[in-house]
Amino acid sequence: MANWTTVSSTVLEIGKPIRSIDITAIKENITAVPEKAAGAPVLANNYVVQAMINAAAVGQGQLKTTTASGSTGLGGTSYSLTGGTYSWWTASSTPGDTGEFYGFGGNNTAAGVIGLHPVITTTGPTFHVDERYVQASPPYNLGHGDIAQFFYVMVGSDGAVRAVSVGADPTWAYHGQTDIRPERYDRSGKAFRRYRMLGAEPLREALRSQETLRRFMAGELQPDLVELEITHEIKNRDMNAHPHPWSATPLPAGCSVVLLDPTSSIVDRLALICTEENARRGVELVEQGYLSIGNTPLEMNSPTGVMPVAVSWKT
Repeated sequence: MANWTTVSSTVLEIGKPIRSIDITAIKENITAVPEKAAGAPVLANNYVVQAMINAAAVGQGQLKTTTASGSTGLGGTSYSLTGGTYSWWTASSTPGDTGEFYGFGGNNTAAGVIGLHPVITTTGPTFHVDERYVQASPPYNLGHGDIAQFFYVMVGSDGAVRAVSVGADPTWAYHGQTDIRPERYDRSGKAFRRYRMLGAEPLREALRSQETLRRFMAGELQPDLVELEITHEIKNRDMNAHPHPWSATPLPAGCSVVLLDPTSSIVDRLALICTEENARRGVELVEQGYLSIGNTPLEMNSPTGVMPVAVSWKT
């Protein structure tokens, strides 16, 4: 890697001899700039804009993607894709008691949400969905350390596993109203995005007030476009509106949703398995009973309606 050397303009004055040491420094500086050597100048705002990217420059290797997977054995419900509308997904189902399968559109669902219904209402089939999605904003942190993987499990009143969802991002990341996709990164890796703000509030939240809406429509209030660092507070702003993959419709009677301790070493190891194979493998390990899932809430932050619980590997 080339080193950056600041060449004083006094040694380059007209009429003075050119020293080989200065020419060598200038030559190295040409390489040091694109290599971002210490002290080298950087692009204004230190980001690449769309116009600088060639149409053929982004290939599979340049897309930051990961996998997610989920299952549910219940009909008349919905499933929110981890990647939201930035997801490619495939779906399949195993037959229920009478050999019937799932149909789509059981509910009037939003973008990035699959509505489901079994053809008949006996013991339903098991629905599976596998995703590859464009990941925009990791890592995530609920106040207890960065989370490697989100393992949601829907359990019945009898403790039986009814549905599973595994993904590197939480449901709310790409289903909420807050856009957490970075527009630029600084040299330390911090992510930033511009938001329309009315005072200290995001515009959409401020406009929930009827008086503020009236004044805005009358032209009395003007929002500002403010660049903010995408902090964990911003990333988690919508977590109570979209707490888990089955929150688009009411949960089946007697069911609840737990989150396997996202800071545990077990989940860290499961995340590595999902990275090396795919998220479906994580779903299978839960469904096939390899994990002991607790039923006592842990003292940690979590979205409304989701109970964080301990998890261990069955020996």
